[in-house]
Amino acid sequence: PARRHAARRGAGAIPASEAAGRDLRIALRRGLAIGGTIVDEEGRPAAVPLEVWIQPAASSGGDRNRLSGSGRSREDGTFRIGGLEPGAYDVQVRPDPYRGGSGQGGYYAPGKVEGVPAGKEDVVVRVARGLPIRGRLVSEDGSPWQERGLLFVRPSGDAPAVTGSGSTSCSS
Repeated sequence: PARRHAARRGAGAIPASEAAGRDLRIALRRGLAIGGTIVDEEGRPAAVPLEVWIQPAASSGGDRNRLSGSGRSREDGTFRIGGLEPGAYDVQVRPDPYRGGSGQGGYYAPGKVEGVPAGKEDVVVRVARGLPIRGRLVSEDGSPWQERGLLFVRPSGDAPAVTGSGSTSCSS
């Protein structure tokens, strides 16, 4: 896997046994970066760090299953992801699923900017302020839910989400 990854990035791999005793010259190519600011509907920087994913642009036939770079925005809403090859990328921003929305800074819906050229560092990604969804998961008889599971919520009109093994569904 390491060889395949290195070859994809324009580098080569030399086994240590072949490199022993040789004077090696290793040339690295500097990657490009995409950077910018995540703002809400009113143009204010996002108040909490959000995940930023960089993937090859769908419009240029990029591999949508390949993640080219990722990171988190800073407290001031700015981000910068480096090490990219020349080309166009889609920039996706979403809340960190493991940190929640942080009631202190607010909740945000995902945002996306498509076809961003590598090297562009003034990208503006707009995200809508979201609202937390709070409640209790109960069984059909109203008693507390006893089984393990996950609850996924999708906007109305999408297929209903299913919780873990109990097959309970809901939509907003």
